[in-house]
Amino acid sequence: ASKATGYPIARVAAAVSLGLTLAELGMEQAPAIDYVVAKIPRWPFDKFTDANRTLGTQMKAVGEVMALGSTWQEALQKAVRSLEGPNTQLFHGRFRQWRTDALLKNMKEPDDQRLFTLAEYLRRGGSCHTAAEQTGMHAWFIDQLWQLADACSRWESQGLRPAEVQQAKAMGFSDASLASLSGLEEEHFRAMRWELGIRPGLRWVSGGREPYRFLSYHRTQTGEAAPTSNPTAVVLGSGPIRIGQGVEFDYCTVHASWALRAEQWTSVIVNNNPETVSTDSTTSDRLYFEPLTEEDVLEVCYLEQPDGVVTQFGGQTAIGLAEPLKRAGYHILGTAWEDTAGMEDRRRFDDAMETLGLKRPRGVTVSDAEAARQAAAALEYPVVVRPSYVLGGQGMQVIADEGQLLQYLAAFHSDKGWPLLLDQYLPGKELEVDAVCDGYEAFVPGVMEHLERAGVHSGDSSAVYPSQSVSAELLQEIRRCTTTIARHFNVRGLLNIQFVAFQDSLYVLEVNPRSSRTIPFLSKASGLPMAALAAKAVLGRPVSELLSGLRWQFNEPAQVSVKMPVFSFAKLEELDTTLGPEMKSTGEAMGMGPTLNKALYKGFSAIGIESQSIGRVLLTVADRDKEQLPALARILRQLDCHLTATQGTASYLEQHGIPCSVVEKLHVGPTILELLASQNVDLVINTFTLGKQKQRDGFRMRRTAAERGIPCFTNLETAWAFLDVLLDRDLGLQSLQKEAVQWN
Repeated sequence: ASKATGYPIARVAAAVSLGLTLAELGMEQAPAIDYVVAKIPRWPFDKFTDANRTLGTQMKAVGEVMALGSTWQEALQKAVRSLEGPNTQLFHGRFRQWRTDALLKNMKEPDDQRLFTLAEYLRRGGSCHTAAEQTGMHAWFIDQLWQLADACSRWESQGLRPAEVQQAKAMGFSDASLASLSGLEEEHFRAMRWELGIRPGLRWVSGGREPYRFLSYHRTQTGEAAPTSNPTAVVLGSGPIRIGQGVEFDYCTVHASWALRAEQWTSVIVNNNPETVSTDSTTSDRLYFEPLTEEDVLEVCYLEQPDGVVTQFGGQTAIGLAEPLKRAGYHILGTAWEDTAGMEDRRRFDDAMETLGLKRPRGVTVSDAEAARQAAAALEYPVVVRPSYVLGGQGMQVIADEGQLLQYLAAFHSDKGWPLLLDQYLPGKELEVDAVCDGYEAFVPGVMEHLERAGVHSGDSSAVYPSQSVSAELLQEIRRCTTTIARHFNVRGLLNIQFVAFQDSLYVLEVNPRSSRTIPFLSKASGLPMAALAAKAVLGRPVSELLSGLRWQFNEPAQVSVKMPVFSFAKLEELDTTLGPEMKSTGEAMGMGPTLNKALYKGFSAIGIESQSIGRVLLTVADRDKEQLPALARILRQLDCHLTATQGTASYLEQHGIPCSVVEKLHVGPTILELLASQNVDLVINTFTLGKQKQRDGFRMRRTAAERGIPCFTNLETAWAFLDVLLDRDLGLQSLQKEAVQWN
């Protein structure tokens, strides 16, 4: 509401609560609003295809977008393309395959697709009266959508004449949608539009002290971007919060903007998420509420004529815009696009690792099912499979055998398109670094150690900083590899690398030539403002000069910090809670302490797992984990926990002299589900077979635990860490600022 109106509601409310009046604040006048704002939630169902996507009283959105326009139609269509999901056009082609009765059913029983099924129904000539009855929406909105649908249908059948382009753009249609209606490539359509002189004008929201800017194709009340005496940088944000790209990238965007301003640059932010700090008007010199698409960002850059564009702080969304911006003639500040592409292209990166003498898990890229089958057999199972160009590990799985591979290809990859990437799976210790680079030198403040073995997405892993069980020799090798990669690709700014230590060797798993989700955690754990350092490196400042700005030389902190993932499993029905290469967490918490156990205690407490309340534990583990089971069970017994296990797990424990109660799975009573429903379990430890085969007993058990709020560990590494906390009750508090680096 604050950003839609420009009226700083929270700031005014805080001042009023201190006794000031609206008149004294100069805020007694309501803002004048001559524009329309559209907010659309961002749901995670493009990633969680198995979850129940029906909308009701239980909130399921993980983020939202906001768009401004001169009319509701313009604002709505800008908001739709801001979503960055599978539906970036109101009249999306995939809904044309739906039967009309299916459209009507979806309109009455809504899920996240209802806006699009409604639009498709009206495009087919459906009745506005029926649409209003089915949806319960006000007839005015239905009529506005019908106007868009009628125009789309008319242009599709008769063609879009040049004289109608201005009208189409004023209605909010994107270049991509109009290009498809015109039978042109998007770039060719845009060039034609520019030749016709059809470009958006600048408008603003000015209810507060600083205006929010947006672009509109309606000709009224437009303005120009005033020139500045300082060089200008456009900083691209990360758009809506969603799984795989969350608020951590907004943190980086904000700190980059502040650092640019400190360096006497004019900072211009483009973003569309009203929940973020980057979309506060005081964070930058200029703020544009616009979709983060090629079309919209190019129009902002055309108005601003920046000296450079910063793409590495807004996650994959921003880095994906580097190529079209470079093609359009804009300078990419920091790592050159050609070097970024060299790190993101699988074949080029593998060739670079071979040239540099760095180890990578063996892997191949395949383009059909038979090639995938042969490649997996050659690599030897288990293998990791993933589609190209995905966010947050979407579609990634660890595949245990050929049967699971064939199931994967049939169930998932058939609609994702080729190529498919296959890698050797190395079940070692995963290690992660974030580095600040200047094209030659790479500064690594420390190494984060993941608790879970490799195979769990880094966003879902519990990370420890500084590393606790890694030798000095291996840490030195990690730093050497990081510097080698940074120099080879001329990295300027931030670089994130994930390694795996396996059988006395270090392997490079993944390299991200941008900010990462661990930057906020590492910055707060180390006391180093990493995003600010990187922003100054992007402008050409050498790392040695940046480090000399520290009042004392940096050393790894005495305190230990842990990053713990937070999940929303209770809200997303029918979603399996097992962890793997595909990211599922929706946030994170942080714990700090003088020892690892104390930091873990705070981390577990922060995510709602309290060690004091654990007395009854349910065990059911896969065969591959049973070797660790007796030692784990003995510690639980030492802690006076009552153990219950499924038949196979209980038999194994009894063979090792550890008594426990037995519970059946589902087909014989009393069952696991009855036990969980009776609230007679405080903790579940359940590991599973590699792969994503639906083990109905395990799935239903994990779902019931999630819905009952019972902690459930699906990795023994996390369970061991929790047991260490249970064994160490000597807790204490320490100042976060005590170890912080003093920054000039």
